[in-house]
Amino acid sequence: MNLSFSAYNYFFDLLSLAVLSLPLYFLSPSPAVRRCLLTGTGMYLLYFIAPRLLLFYLVFWGVTFILQNLVAKFSQGRFSSLLLLVTIAVTLAPMLLWKIVGNDFVFLFNLITNHGIQLSSEWIWEIDLIRKIIIPVGISFAAFRAIDLLIKTYVGRISKLTFDRVFFFGFFPPVQIVGPIIEYEEIQRQGDAMYTFAPDDILEGGKRIASGFFKIFLLTFWLRDSANVFEMFDSMQTWKIWASLIMFTWYFYLNFSGYSDIAIGAARLFGYALKENFSYPYFKRNIQEFWNHWHMSLTRFAQRNIFVPLAGTGLAHNIARSWQL
Repeated sequence: MNLSFSAYNYFFDLLSLAVLSLPLYFLSPSPAVRRCLLTGTGMYLLYFIAPRLLLFYLVFWGVTFILQNLVAKFSQGRFSSLLLLVTIAVTLAPMLLWKIVGNDFVFLFNLITNHGIQLSSEWIWEIDLIRKIIIPVGISFAAFRAIDLLIKTYVGRISKLTFDRVFFFGFFPPVQIVGPIIEYEEIQRQGDAMYTFAPDDILEGGKRIASGFFKIFLLTFWLRDSANVFEMFDSMQTWKIWASLIMFTWYFYLNFSGYSDIAIGAARLFGYALKENFSYPYFKRNIQEFWNHWHMSLTRFAQRNIFVPLAGTGLAHNIARSWQL
């Protein structure tokens, strides 16, 4: 269980850093420097949550860099399909272990990463000891982004990436913790160009951030007690249970979509136009339209990659078909 992490605190820290990093970003002399600035910002935010979390993701995205280069190099080889499946399995392993073995994985995660911190610096190790975070926050979003990168590399949509570009994608600050699940192409063009300062981006990003905070701190404030239904339902009347469940669905939606708004708005401040993650799902006409407009980044991920078979035969053909959906 996460004892201290707060998505609100993360985004508050991100926006505070944006005040300092925005001028530096637009004054940077090259796209490479800009990528490094945003990568460093993402790393610092993870370090601020807990140094062991930063260490974990340094290893995770370092391994992803190696796997992506292997897939790019051998994508036309005899065993390329098998290689892709192995790289996907390696990428999914931390998330699956956390979901399947739970407490054992959490124990090993903290033991290994904290010991790794101790080997590098006693001072940072002492800081890490007082951090109460005990799970790899954001691992699901990271795993899906890494898998998407590997599959796109396999089908030829993305070429072999340099170390700094993989880390730029992995540590892109707005989406590290609560999504959305971005694609590499969403940040690629902007990350490789000298984009000039645009007041409209600041305005639109600020409006989107304000919308997110309005959802989280005003609208959900009146619905927060609805979560108690899961602990008190046995002592509640039926109509109160149903009323609480309905209110909780709105509470969950407003929180999730609110944080997505803040993430999209924060990226827009730097000129990155991320795709939408929610589009009024509760106002759609049927369940299919609802799911197509709820957590849309996950839906897009599934549409692109759901046709990957467990066996290797026909892999490229099936993946290519998913791009047409």
